[in-house]
Amino acid sequence: MTWFKVDDNLAFHKKTLEAGNAAMGLWVRAGSWCGMNLTDGVIPRRIARQMGTKSQITCLLNAQLWHEHPDGYSFHEWSERQPSKVDVEADRAETRKRVAEHRKRKREEKARAAENRASKPEGNGVTGRGSNSVTGDGRNAVSNSAHARAVARPDPTRNYLPPNAAAASSVTRGDGEQPQPSTRFADGTMIPPEPERDDEPPTLVPVPDWTPEFVETAARPTRTPEPTDSAKTLVRLHIGQGIPRAVKRQLAEQVDRLGRERGIDRADVEAGLAEWARRPGAGPRLLPNLVADAARARTAPAASRRPSTTDDRMAAIQALKTATPTQPRRELE
Repeated sequence: MTWFKVDDNLAFHKKTLEAGNAAMGLWVRAGSWCGMNLTDGVIPRRIARQMGTKSQITCLLNAQLWHEHPDGYSFHEWSERQPSKVDVEADRAETRKRVAEHRKRKREEKARAAENRASKPEGNGVTGRGSNSVTGDGRNAVSNSAHARAVARPDPTRNYLPPNAAAASSVTRGDGEQPQPSTRFADGTMIPPEPERDDEPPTLVPVPDWTPEFVETAARPTRTPEPTDSAKTLVRLHIGQGIPRAVKRQLAEQVDRLGRERGIDRADVEAGLAEWARRPGAGPRLLPNLVADAARARTAPAASRRPSTTDDRMAAIQALKTATPTQPRRELE
């Protein structure tokens, strides 16, 4: 790959400012094409016209970034700033030669390694039989080091006394005294003293043989069931737009609870929803009370029905809120 080099002084060079950004874009693209095709800075007219316009080519010529050439146009001082075709081809040939020599050397090393493996007996690198890939000979560094550690750290349970010392210890002296046991191993290492005996029996902690009859577990949080489609439909029919979805869900849950109770008429539920929609400050928990009012109003005799003073107050408050300054205000009862 050949790189088209751009000077770090190009951004605010007087020729760059004279040519303009559009013409400099054509200049960079044309330089990349010349580097790829090794034309030594010569770009044919048809290639230049494919990359830019006539006005852009004229700007490059006027700024002396390009010059006229029999084959098209040529870059200004290409040989002084960019590698020539001869140099690029020489570098590529040298690279191919270096890579070929490297690959040849690698093949020869692999062949010699295969010959060495075939000429030596097999070894597993652990037991020490045959050759060892670590030490290069019949010995094994792993097993030898392990043996050395075992010798340097003697086992106290084994008898390291020499044979003559053991025989001497088993013979009674002439004066009737028993010989003292040796305090050192055969290699001169001190024998550690025996630990003191503990005559006290260990204390046993009694473990109860009963198991609890009941183990209390943490209660899982209960999740509110999803309202039924019929409840959602009732809410959607009687509650208009602009009510948040969370409030509509709570209303649907209230409708589900009312529907599971005995003696609740659907007409009363619909009347309660309609009344709830007319009250601006009502919450979802007010719906059961409104349904109860609708049921009482439906079942009560006509003579015993009295106008609701609460409804009259609410209507008066709404009238005061919506009244204009020119309208007379209605006095509260």
